[in-house]
Amino acid sequence: MIDGEPQTEPTAEETVARATTELGEPDALFRASPRRQRAKFFTALGLLAFGTFVNTLWFVIGPGGFHHFLSHFLFLPFIVGTALLWQLWRHRDLRVLVYPTGVLALRRGDAESFPWDDITAVRFKLDIEGEPHVERDEDGAINSVWFATTAPAFQIWNVWIEIVRSDGVLARFNATLADFPELVERLQRGTFTHLRHQAQESLGRGEPAQFGKQFAATEDTLYSGKTSIAWSNMKPLLLTGRILSIKRKKSWTISVLRDTATIDNPHVFWAIAIEQGVIETDEV
Repeated sequence: MIDGEPQTEPTAEETVARATTELGEPDALFRASPRRQRAKFFTALGLLAFGTFVNTLWFVIGPGGFHHFLSHFLFLPFIVGTALLWQLWRHRDLRVLVYPTGVLALRRGDAESFPWDDITAVRFKLDIEGEPHVERDEDGAINSVWFATTAPAFQIWNVWIEIVRSDGVLARFNATLADFPELVERLQRGTFTHLRHQAQESLGRGEPAQFGKQFAATEDTLYSGKTSIAWSNMKPLLLTGRILSIKRKKSWTISVLRDTATIDNPHVFWAIAIEQGVIETDEV
């Protein structure tokens, strides 16, 4: 660099090239697709233009005035369009590299590494698609559990997956990234073995395995806030969308109702629930 010349930040592609040179080719690379970025950019502009049009009709040409129901229709295009533009701008340089040993998140010149064995929590808010996938070995032991998802067309910020490192550093990825459903699958697969081992160690010591705030399990009992239910007294768990419902046997009422977004490591929790006999699955 010439003295006095301002130092420029490396581009996203230059950062990826450097990481690839130092660490080797990743198993997968996720980025915001330029084609999808353009499509969503014009969608955002369309929403803003539509919002301007309907507000002009209502407040300038039409009767005007404030109405609670109409306010949602009038202002929602501005809110969604602005949020969409912000998400596209914020994630334009994000690159996520998945390696056999962990994840590398790159944004311009910054890099954060998340080794699988150093990740303590996986959290997500997803549009869950179908039943969770369960993979077993030849002896029937569970090798992996993962929740499939779809990517929304508009509110791309409203679905996300988050990984947390042992030192508290976290990274959150949303559907701005192309092939977001595949990234969700890879993050759950990569973290499953280590996180499940941690949960099993806690249970082996007679301690509860924690799955988030006020949600824990022991060998005999599930605890949710002030409610406790013995595994043996539990009906099969019901997952509707992303809402988990738990009922006691011989009861019609729901004892526990939780959004999966409030559960840490839901893929590990699901594996334990299968082993406790409160989830029926034929997947191998």
